[in-house]
Amino acid sequence: ERDLLPLARLTEGAEATVAEVSDHDPALLRAVGEAGLFPGVRFRLGALTDEGAATVHVLSGEREGQSATLDAHATSFLFIDDLS
Repeated sequence: ERDLLPLARLTEGAEATVAEVSDHDPALLRAVGEAGLFPGVRFRLGALTDEGAATVHVLSGEREGQSATLDAHATSFLFIDDLS
């Protein structure tokens, strides 16, 4: 099993691909799904607040070109790979 990095550990402007989302919380899955951040979707981190919330710009998938804000809980349990 590979070690995956949570979105919360990225820096502004970083681009990455969603690898997996923790399934421990249905509300988390809903929020991430509404943002279009499914495994395989590429995104760019726009801003990360001191509290851990993040604005992401979706670069692929059905919500390509849209932005979404995720709370600190979501950024800790959305895991990424293919960081650039």
